[in-house]
Amino acid sequence: MRLAEVIGQGSIARLVARLISRERLPHALLLEGVPGCGRRTLATAIAQAVLCAAPLAGDACGVCASCRMVLAGNHPDLVSTPHDSAPATVSVELVRDEIVEAAYASPLVGDRRVFLLPGIERWNLPSANALLKVLEEPPASVRFIATTAQAAGVLRTIRSRAQLYRLQPLAVSDVEWVLIRGGINAGEAQRRAVAGQGGHRGLWHGAPEIPLEALLRLAREGYRTAWVAEAVAALPTAVDEADEAAGLTLEGAKRRMVRVWLAALAQALRSDLRLPGPQALQAAERLQRITALHHDLGRNIQPRLVIESIGLGELERALRRSAG
Repeated sequence: MRLAEVIGQGSIARLVARLISRERLPHALLLEGVPGCGRRTLATAIAQAVLCAAPLAGDACGVCASCRMVLAGNHPDLVSTPHDSAPATVSVELVRDEIVEAAYASPLVGDRRVFLLPGIERWNLPSANALLKVLEEPPASVRFIATTAQAAGVLRTIRSRAQLYRLQPLAVSDVEWVLIRGGINAGEAQRRAVAGQGGHRGLWHGAPEIPLEALLRLAREGYRTAWVAEAVAALPTAVDEADEAAGLTLEGAKRRMVRVWLAALAQALRSDLRLPGPQALQAAERLQRITALHHDLGRNIQPRLVIESIGLGELERALRRSAG
């Protein structure tokens, strides 16, 4: 994929293209963003542009032999460690043999070699320190492109030697387009995109059911036991084997689900911002409450309490109006 074709990250893609055209691309890039926002896609597009035999204004031509090899996944000068969704840990032996040693070897095609390092925040200390050695004195022909969900989790000395680019969460319309392009029908893609939380990760094999009507009533009309019960009934009651193996508890699964719900609720409430004066102000206050509830989830507040709080805020407003 060319830089010009990357969805939702146009400003960074254009900046990188300008740097490549001026031969000023940093030797190491760190792409930070939520899972599914296009980190790996952008990293591969950058690699393709760097390796392209006939770049156009800093972007890949898309048709030369080098571009075709990148697209086919068999370019000899494009090296990638395991994807960040894979459970395997990047070992220090792999870093030494397939990155450090290869970085100091001459490129096999053209005059560049690119290393893609997804999920670098997961690397253990020995592996990160092994990479640090080549980052401190990088060969001129080499570029490193690392991705992370959280730059703060990356070894500080690695962060200091890489140019950080923060990717934006994808808009719902962008997530929907990615799903449609991947073969999901428009109606289903629209339903799933609402649950995307700024990315398409986890949406390809289904999407969680969202009790959106009950949540909207709580947010707009205030607390009702029936609406809280409807939402609580939709929470997970068990953890699947893959999540359990990854250490996710049932309470953690519920919190993760409520985060998806809050994102969908906020997206739905944004339409209220187009209403006249006072109603738009109320909508803005509701969105502020949703943001605060996201923060409460991070402080391990029980998911049921978060759901109840969606309606309690509107109830509090009604009580203030009646008292005034």
